Amino acid sequence: EGVKKLLPFSSMKEKLTKLNLNFYEIENLKFEYIYPNFIVAGEITFFAAAASSGKSLTTFEFCYRAISRNVVENLIYIDADNSKTTVQQRRIHEKVRNFEDRITYVVSKKREEINSLIGDLLKIDLKATIIVFDSIKNFFDGLDRDKNKDVSKVLDKLKRLRDNGATVIFLHHTNKPKHDIDELMYAGSSAFLEDTSNAFILKHNKDKNTFIFTSIKNRV
Repeated sequence: EGVKKLLPFSSMKEKLTKLNLNFYEIENLKFEYIYPNFIVAGEITFFAAAASSGKSLTTFEFCYRAISRNVVENLIYIDADNSKTTVQQRRIHEKVRNFEDRITYVVSKKREEINSLIGDLLKIDLKATIIVFDSIKNFFDGLDRDKNKDVSKVLDKLKRLRDNGATVIFLHHTNKPKHDIDELMYAGSSAFLEDTSNAFILKHNKDKNTFIFTSIKNRV
């Protein structure tokens, strides 16, 4: 009396079978690059850089080349950092015009507008689509980028977009080095790195007019 009677393991077999890995699906997955040996299709990639160091320009250019070479079908670039004047100065609108049926470049800081767009994207098949968040700090809605649980809430949405087939890229800022010998590192919680597949620190070598992406995580 009072001893808990446990069910046999066999009672779980049906549920476990439904949850088990689909061997054929995994075996037939195609590993593809958006940009050779750099940006992986169907994964979340994270670029961090100091302000005004070229992360927006280089990211848009990678995505534009992927569109122009038919590596992907669609690009949705959500720019919550830059003004329309900056977009004009960079002549981004001219490139968008070349593929206006395939590139959507959203310049907005309106939370309701952006949240509504993300909500709609979470409902559709996003295979062969790149979605860029520039920069990720603008999508926190009052959450704290220094807290793991808050960062994970934001990145969970990115994971759901990835699970719908999207290639997700988000841009972030680096902290200012405390000393000349310190390496640049992204600002905020460790969850930014933990919840992404691949991550890079971007530096601009002005002497050589070169952009250098240093890998700080390469899960895939």
